[in-house]
Amino acid sequence: MSRRQEAIKISHTVQSSNNVGFGRNIEPSEAKSVIQEIENTIFNAPNSLFKSMSPSEYLTKRVIMLENELKCYYQTEGLNQKNENLSVIQYIQVHQDDAILNTKLKLFSLIASQPAFHQLRTVEQLGYITSLSVRSDYGVLALQVVIQSTVKDPSYLDVRVDEFFKMFESKIYELSDKDFKRIVKSLTDSKLEKCKNLWQQSYFYWGEIEAGTLKFDRSSSEVAVLRELKKEEFIEFLDQYIKVGAPQRRTLSVQVFGSNHSAEFKKAINEADTPKTYRITDMFGFKRSRPLYSSLKGELHIHSEAELEGAMSRETNTHSMFYTPGRLLLANPDLLERFRKKPGLNKYDRSTFYTSPRVFGYTDYPRRHQWLSKPPMTSGTIKLSTCLQVEGEG
Repeated sequence: MSRRQEAIKISHTVQSSNNVGFGRNIEPSEAKSVIQEIENTIFNAPNSLFKSMSPSEYLTKRVIMLENELKCYYQTEGLNQKNENLSVIQYIQVHQDDAILNTKLKLFSLIASQPAFHQLRTVEQLGYITSLSVRSDYGVLALQVVIQSTVKDPSYLDVRVDEFFKMFESKIYELSDKDFKRIVKSLTDSKLEKCKNLWQQSYFYWGEIEAGTLKFDRSSSEVAVLRELKKEEFIEFLDQYIKVGAPQRRTLSVQVFGSNHSAEFKKAINEADTPKTYRITDMFGFKRSRPLYSSLKGELHIHSEAELEGAMSRETNTHSMFYTPGRLLLANPDLLERFRKKPGLNKYDRSTFYTSPRVFGYTDYPRRHQWLSKPPMTSGTIKLSTCLQVEGEG
């Protein structure tokens, strides 16, 4: 069979499966036969156009870790100079997938979403699109406020979002125990609802697979947390992660200026940074400067010495690790054993690299058994100054 004939057969197979699968309901056995036909045509045909990728060829998406108590913001003009629409997205990064924190964040979103819409859209009339919701990027959860408008410039909208959070804090503190239990029950009931159709169920499963979280019992595990959750614990979560000025509040504000606010944009980019804020001028440089959350897809990808030391200091549940050790391998010839036993690392001496005629620093660093009776020399922590996702080969 020629490549052209094989391509035509694949096209016909996929088209017929679309007609069968999406045009009507089918029996499980019929669905399996359709998938088998597609797999046989694509992968098992003689001289197949397709081949499996090696593990190193898969792209792994990871999420930038923002800095505590720092508000980063990125300001830009819209690409269409005739478009008067502008927008702001305030992103408050909270945590990597965790049942307890997930539940508290979703509970806050349930409580705050309607008041945010009422205050920012109805009362202040800041924009025709206004929302507050939970956002998940490959297992990293955050709170997200979106406003799209033509009225006020994005810098002003961002300030109003902060003011809403300051105002709303008191509403949380004033919640009665009865009201808190009622809201918890509402979220519990919504999580116990069955999927209304196969599309909803499939969307949930594929979301877990895509993120690498694989929590197919997510609803039941989060309901169990909700039933034990106390109001005091929820307020503690608010004070730690969400309220303005919280010690673990990590914020990114993306502000897009429309054609009617060019003057405001020029003024905004020339303003000096206020305390505990960071203006992003180089997006790619910003991404490279920040540590990353680990991948949830069964692998731990480490790209810096600070990340390696962090991994050595905690227990990991990953199946494998990928790391380009560089200088640390020179200073620690038994690096794998040190990672397993977690005794610490030798500090490398850069001044001895590539020296001659005598070579120092390559073969004369002590192995683990040579200094067990001596205090380890650990390399210094790298301080990195503080948009979100990066992608690279696994």
